[in-house]
Amino acid sequence: MLPVKNVIIAGVILFLFAAGCSKPPQVKTVSHVQDYPVGLCFAREMDYLPEVDSWQQCSTGVYDSITRLAVADWQKKCGFVQSQVTPQLVASLSQWAKEQMKEYDSVPDFCNVALTAVREFKDHGKIVLEGTLDTLPSHSPIVTRWLKVYTIYDIHNEAITRATITIKGEILE
Repeated sequence: MLPVKNVIIAGVILFLFAAGCSKPPQVKTVSHVQDYPVGLCFAREMDYLPEVDSWQQCSTGVYDSITRLAVADWQKKCGFVQSQVTPQLVASLSQWAKEQMKEYDSVPDFCNVALTAVREFKDHGKIVLEGTLDTLPSHSPIVTRWLKVYTIYDIHNEAITRATITIKGEILE
């Protein structure tokens, strides 16, 4: 029989994986919940993120007041998220510009990112806010790549419950 602690850790890993993390996260043992103010996921470049790729698109302006609350909560949590993200980690998320990312040597200030409501899951009272953290080196002159943060804001609990760091790109012709 597994100890309760191992069962809980396995459950957390399974939950995060099912919630959109493309790979199970590394597990750290912590003594207090407050050590982790927000769930944190890292997704490889252009990986499918259910909340971004399948939730309903938000109408412009509908969540302006809630976005202000989310931004205030982000200000409390952005330092923790930033402390977990290194240039090497960002480079490891890249799938196509591996050579170009070898020169990536600093991560910008996450607390200065502008967050915008982009997706909603009305039945569960959640919205996704998107922020562009940085423009990244590209493998092609017609491809622009960005380091992005996607946060899930729980309207009922008035809190960001998860942040996902990933790379998105698009062909600009």
